[in-house]
Amino acid sequence: MKPHIKLLIAVAVAVPVFIELRTLGGMLGFEVSLPASIVAAVVAAVVVVLVDENVSFDRSMSL
Repeated sequence: MKPHIKLLIAVAVAVPVFIELRTLGGMLGFEVSLPASIVAAVVAAVVVVLVDENVSFDRSMSL
């Protein structure tokens, strides 16, 4: 996969995770710290990119 596509996928995952953690904490009455939100967003993005790289959806895949 091309590097710029990986970056787009990572950003598409990290930004909503970060925003959701920051706003959900405020709505529920507790605050998620900024570093924790950043770490969670980066971890989610890395996991999604790694899964996307390693999962193949071709027809030769047997379940």
